[in-house]
Amino acid sequence: MLMSSELPILAQQLPSGQLTGTIYDQAGARLDHAAVVLKNAVTGAESTTHPSDKGEYRFDNLPVGKYSIRVSANGLSTVQINEVLIQANKTSNINVTLPVAASTPISVVEVSEAPQPADTPPPATVAPPPPDPVEEAKAVVREIANIRERLALSADQQNKIRDIFLARQNQIAALRADTSLLQPARREKVKAVRADAEAKFRAVLNENQLDEYEEILKERRERQSALAPH
Repeated sequence: MLMSSELPILAQQLPSGQLTGTIYDQAGARLDHAAVVLKNAVTGAESTTHPSDKGEYRFDNLPVGKYSIRVSANGLSTVQINEVLIQANKTSNINVTLPVAASTPISVVEVSEAPQPADTPPPATVAPPPPDPVEEAKAVVREIANIRERLALSADQQNKIRDIFLARQNQIAALRADTSLLQPARREKVKAVRADAEAKFRAVLNENQLDEYEEILKERRERQSALAPH
């Protein structure tokens, strides 16, 4: 169910517009656990909403003017988009892609974008440039570092897992770059790549490590559940 926090009722009596969009992760999957904060550039008034289970968000009855939109989700970089223009009796659309967090605390990517009304062609998805291979490799190293000590991975296991994760990243990058794929097909292919990498990763672990890995996944699910809107 789409949840939205609207600005004061008094504002609804003034000329107003709407803002809609979809939140994606770096692989192109829709996010339903993000927080979307809209801020009026003049008054400073803020309104917060969360995407639906399809990753879609909506703000209604917005006084005309310029806004900034800030989107965040656990484990991903926060993206802030400035110069969001709301026009009277128009619906503006802006999609947001959240890249994997590259550092702690979460970095903020600022993009200036004035979305067009819904009766004109929607703008392209707003996203930072795709990470280069060096950054992708660093992300894999960090990913392994997060589980290395807890799973007591041997050097040989770390090398095997690194190769599996790098191959996964390369396959996903190729899918994202394939302009012949429609979004639903791309999402399914990305899911298949992730599932294949997960199976290969598990095959590297011994029985005790698999049990500990299940505990890690359980903890992640609990954290995500705590962050999800209720």
